[in-house]
Amino acid sequence: EIFQRFPEIPMTIELKQVEPSIAKSFCQLIRDYGMETKVLVASFKQEAMADFRAECPEVATSAVEEEVRRLFYMYLGRVHRLHTPTANALQIPESAAGFDLITPRFIRAAHNRNMQVHGWTINESEEMQRFLNMGIDGLITDYPDRALELLGR
Repeated sequence: EIFQRFPEIPMTIELKQVEPSIAKSFCQLIRDYGMETKVLVASFKQEAMADFRAECPEVATSAVEEEVRRLFYMYLGRVHRLHTPTANALQIPESAAGFDLITPRFIRAAHNRNMQVHGWTINESEEMQRFLNMGIDGLITDYPDRALELLGR
């Protein structure tokens, strides 16, 4: 229904189900509606993401937690250029495990690896503006009206 109602709107869709795998049917649905370049698939579950990537390699995906952690630690060790990520985007909180994740340097490092950075969950207008000023590519928020107002839409 959402593909029919909003065929031109880019969207992130999160896979939550692991068993049974829905990767094949979900991929076919994306293809049937021609949404291959409009959808970014995310999941907290490595198995669900691996199944989806194997089934639908032409559709962009977000890094799972393990992939974010690996890239971030490689970035801290200044060896992130040695890593070729399989994901197209990092959807990350401002901080985790005592580390600031959304920083101008980490955003640049991700961009240099051809990855977008989307911050979540960014709800205050001031935070939204601060992250946009850093060069973040997307905001995940509970208040899209605030983001739209900030963007003048």
